[in-house]
Amino acid sequence: MPFAPPRPCKFTSRGCRKMAVPGSSCCAEHLAQVRREADKKRMSDEDVARVRRWYKTKIWYARRSACLKAALFRCATPGCVNRATDCDHIIPHCGDWSLFIESSNHQALCHSCHSTKTSSQDRGFGNRRKS
Repeated sequence: MPFAPPRPCKFTSRGCRKMAVPGSSCCAEHLAQVRREADKKRMSDEDVARVRRWYKTKIWYARRSACLKAALFRCATPGCVNRATDCDHIIPHCGDWSLFIESSNHQALCHSCHSTKTSSQDRGFGNRRKS
């Protein structure tokens, strides 16, 4: 199979005249810069462990059950008729406790709709989270 022809870096508007790395849309210099910026936005392993512990608190269990009961265990996705089993954060909390427990940020979803929504936000299962 033939290789794609080289193309200019996507940062040409910023004055970059280098060619993009194969399989990427920017040159090696800008690719490293983009990755560094993404790393800054990503939560550390300690933060991830702390947030996982939040899901085991009494406050979360109370908010989750209140969310599901308020929705009468109906999935919030239009057209879905499945029973709601998951309490979803409408806006991802990204380690913010106040947003994590905010009742207005919760919605009841069935497991399938929750998985679809989460994977679309996270670029698919097992991939690093979008910023």
